[in-house]
Amino acid sequence: MWYNFFQRCHMLKLEKFIQEATRAAGKSTLRKFGKITTSTIKTGKLDFVTEADLLSNKMIIGSIKKNFPEHGIISEETGEHNIDSEYTWIIDPIDGTLNFSKKIPLYVILVALRKKDKLELACAYDPVHDEMYFAKRGGGAYLNGKRIYCSKQRTVNDSTGFVSDRLTPEKLALMQNFGDYLKGGRVITSGIHCAGLSGVWVANGRMDWNITSGTGHIWDYAAPCLIADEAGCKVTNFQGKPWDYKDNRIIIANPVLHAELMKVVNGRYQ
Repeated sequence: MWYNFFQRCHMLKLEKFIQEATRAAGKSTLRKFGKITTSTIKTGKLDFVTEADLLSNKMIIGSIKKNFPEHGIISEETGEHNIDSEYTWIIDPIDGTLNFSKKIPLYVILVALRKKDKLELACAYDPVHDEMYFAKRGGGAYLNGKRIYCSKQRTVNDSTGFVSDRLTPEKLALMQNFGDYLKGGRVITSGIHCAGLSGVWVANGRMDWNITSGTGHIWDYAAPCLIADEAGCKVTNFQGKPWDYKDNRIIIANPVLHAELMKVVNGRYQ
């Protein structure tokens, strides 16, 4: 009995912490939004890090190490630390850095907490619009404290959705599948250079589905995948198996649309 009590208290502490740390980091980026003029290139001119990314990352990791020094960390900007720990934090200090650098107000701070091999908590904070998405495994998904659910759209032909925005051969083939399947139907398939927002907008029903086609990393998807799952979405890889940390080919949609999207993705609609 006492063990369960302390576990509940510990989880409540973690829930409060993840939201406060994510919000504080987001506020720090907002103070720099529109003012950043320099960046450091990572792998190419469209893949870089700004001082706002590094500040957000420093704030989140500093808070984790102060409050939970035994926990592990996976961060886009500083890599892995102590990942054999029971708890591991997964961090993207700014998802949508390209948008941020171009003064486009579409970016989000992503933080998730994994216990052993299961995601337990997730936050996605949009500081520009002051929107805090939060999810707890088995406890639902919320936007600014209000429960959210995915859309109830029943057909792909009448839906709106996202396909990841990099022009890879796989994406071009996928777009051809959509063209063949829809036959003039109306569907939004452009990306917004922000995997986190694409995912949580499906979670709260603003969009009907999201497909990522082979790009991105665990820090891009951990938080939005848990939030979408807790909002009633079905979140799987292209083979229909529940999303795993290694997957970057992902379908997020309500269960009815998901079944139809699986046919489109795999070309089984003739």
